[in-house]
Formats: sequence, structure tokens, C-alpha cells
Amino acid sequence: MIVSTDENGRYLGHIDSGYPANPDVLKRVEEAETGRVFDIPPFMPDFWYFPEGVPTVRPRLDYRAEEVMVDGEKATRLTGIPSGTMVEIRGPEEGSIEADDEPLDLVLRTAGEYRVSFEAFPFQAATILITVSAGGANGAA
Repeated sequence: MIVSTDENGRYLGHIDSGYPANPDVLKRVEEAETGRVFDIPPFMPDFWYFPEGVPTVRPRLDYRAEEVMVDGEKATRLTGIPSGTMVEIRGPEEGSIEADDEPLDLVLRTAGEYRVSFEAFPFQAATILITVSAGGANGAA
């Protein structure tokens, strides 16, 4: 749902949409409003939690996928995986790992398609699809 408020936070209206909202629709609403615009997730446990009884949107993981050189070959590195995150990898290389006491960097070297899932409460669970081509990554979604 896209919610608009005035500059003081007073509710002005909303548009029902999927979550996350289509970026083009969100941009058009932002351009049309004089106040602020928010993309609010549906009221479900996947998106909300209640620290000290206060309804709060679960934050999104701020991971990054980038092509890097490792030992002279291209690979895909995932960074920004916070400590406490359970990571499940499905593809040519498979397994599970937990980012223990510090953030985790994950490097995928073997060519193929991967489904990488992250679970780290209170963050929203996330799954990304990555294709690593022979010699390096050619896409991350």
C-alpha cells in the first residue's frame, strides 16, 4: 500500500498496491504529492514485528551482489550479510551457513544458477536469484 502524508505526518490518503510497490507507480505518486510517500507492507508476520508492543516494519537486509576477481577469475561476492543471518544456498554449490559473530561475505565461483535465501529476525526474509556464468557473474536479482 502506498500511503501519503503531509510534511507533519498527517495521513492524506493511500493507494492499494502490491508490496513492494511498482517503482514507476511509487515515483508518480511521489511527484504528485507535496508531502511524504511511504510504501507500507501488508500487515503480516513476514513484514511486521512488535518490539515493546509497538507495531514496527521489519527492516530489509542491505546485502549487495557484485562481480569480483578471485585468484584471477571472475566470481560473485555477496556482502552486507549481518551476523546472526542463516544463509541457504541452492545451485551448483549448496549448503547452509550462519553468519556468527560478524557480518558474512559469501563468494560464488562455480558457474550456474543459484537461489540464496537469508533469514535474520527482525529483518525481512529474502531470497535472491543469481546466475554465475563461466568466468563470472552475469546477473543478480
